[in-house]
Amino acid sequence: MKTRIGFVSNSSSSSFVIIGRVIDFGEIGKSDMEQVYIHSYSGGDGADFFKMTPEMYSFLDAHLYDAEQELEFYKVFYKRPESDDTLMTKNELVENVPDGEKFSLIPMVVSMHSSVDFSGMVKMYFPKCDDEVKEYLDLARSQSSTKKKLQSIASDIKRKKERIEKDPVLKRILKEKKKIEKK
Repeated sequence: MKTRIGFVSNSSSSSFVIIGRVIDFGEIGKSDMEQVYIHSYSGGDGADFFKMTPEMYSFLDAHLYDAEQELEFYKVFYKRPESDDTLMTKNELVENVPDGEKFSLIPMVVSMHSSVDFSGMVKMYFPKCDDEVKEYLDLARSQSSTKKKLQSIASDIKRKKERIEKDPVLKRILKEKKKIEKK
């Protein structure tokens, strides 16, 4: 009989160790947003563990108590690459944990179907808000599209202006036009 030391997982899950600690949502600041992960049990598929984005933070700030499942927040100093080895070296701790920070070694087994983006998180944990989020995402995409169009127009105007400044005939025509407009 074989025995296995370390994590046991199947192809639909991923195992790893993090160095970090559980934090309250209120402790999350913009300066440490890069280190914050969201963790929850998503039902039959196992656990979710994904990096928080500013978009997620803004949504959670308004809707945290609407979640249908409990969400935990982790400040992660180090996410160890997937490995069967659960042992860590002192160097891994020293190199990755800031002085004075409290931490735990936390084993994780995460579903390969874990939410990884804003809309996936909302669909999984905030189904009642899904329509509101779709409107928000549509608006964000529309604004992004409008911004790109405006940037394209500004770029065209700049190119045309540069072309006019380089072309002596067009420069002369513009000067004549300005003289006529002044009269």
